[in-house]
Amino acid sequence: MTDAHDDSQQREQALDPAQSFLVQAPAGSGKTELLVQRFLRLLSRVDSPEEVVALTFTRKAATQMRQRISLALNAARNGENPETAHGRKTAALAQAALARDAQYQWNICDNPSRLRVQTLDSLCASITRQMPLLSAFGTQPGITDDANALYAQAARATLQELERGHHWSQAIGQLLAHLNNNLERLAQLLTQMLANRDQWLRFIASRDDPRRARENLENALRFIVESALRDVNDAFPPSEIEEVCALARYAAGHLATQDDVPSGIARLGNIESLPATRAEALDDWRALQTFLQTGEGQWRKRVTVKEGFPAKSAGESAAQKELFQDMKTRFSELMARLQDPPMLRAQLANVAQLPPVQYGAEQWQILAALFELLRLAAASLQLVFSERGQVDFIEMAARASQALGDTEHPSDLALAMDYRIKHLL
Repeated sequence: MTDAHDDSQQREQALDPAQSFLVQAPAGSGKTELLVQRFLRLLSRVDSPEEVVALTFTRKAATQMRQRISLALNAARNGENPETAHGRKTAALAQAALARDAQYQWNICDNPSRLRVQTLDSLCASITRQMPLLSAFGTQPGITDDANALYAQAARATLQELERGHHWSQAIGQLLAHLNNNLERLAQLLTQMLANRDQWLRFIASRDDPRRARENLENALRFIVESALRDVNDAFPPSEIEEVCALARYAAGHLATQDDVPSGIARLGNIESLPATRAEALDDWRALQTFLQTGEGQWRKRVTVKEGFPAKSAGESAAQKELFQDMKTRFSELMARLQDPPMLRAQLANVAQLPPVQYGAEQWQILAALFELLRLAAASLQLVFSERGQVDFIEMAARASQALGDTEHPSDLALAMDYRIKHLL
């Protein structure tokens, strides 16, 4: 829904119960209203209101969503006639839902708790309560909104293993040496990582063949780099590529005669088009980014002899002076035109932050030690959870997923939920 003034077709399409949709739109564009409308449309098609489930991230959002659905149903029951087109659409959908309500005697206006609008966390907690053995919780633990103290305790317990002589003690020692023996800094890093373990734990949980693990990670780095290079390549205005290359060749030609050129622009001496989008061309893209942008990732407002553009006064003849000035003018005009593509500046600036696609021997040694330490820290956190009788939301979601099984081997609960829930929003 990219056009807020003409998106009626997309909105109507998103109400089709036979299809699934991902709706993306800016704040204030009516996404929640559309979600309410789809919920009402689905209520008019199901046998019980519990067959429609809407999930949110916060309790506040869930409460507001449930209230908006209830308000729409009550307004329709009272015969209210909204003035706006989208309001009338909501009212019509609510009337259809009320007809279904009367047919099956749900009495949903008097029992709004039957509207299943809940947070993801409450759904996970419900799943683990129903399957305590499969979720491996046993007695249901409490859920803490702020688990930083638990993460910090697990991090300290992990680092206490340094002097125990286990095989992981060496990994702790390697990382400490890497951080100049700053034990507190390592504890802070572990604490921060544990707070985001849902993003990395599944990738390092098993001790695969180190060569295969390294290959997988380097392939991931290559994918990230090449995706970013394709983005900046696609954002470049085709009409400006010839001028960019001409100016880059000019600048590189002047820098090639200098003894010390740290910027890398000199490598652009033979550039005829944008570099390839393969990872092997990353250095060329970095040189191009340095040529066009400052160290802060902004378009250059001016260029000097350091970027390969001698001052007019450096010319030895009138023709050379005119050339030096002309090339600076052309560069300024190019910069003015490159302001237009809105995403180009940020995407080109991102090139400077892209990582190498291969680890050096020392880097891999440190990374392998980090994986070992993170596995140990995650295990320590499990012990802390057990001791405290508390878990965080990440753990609750992980245990709920465990209780549901997987695609090939779903649990009985997963099959039952699949039978009961017809629509998920």
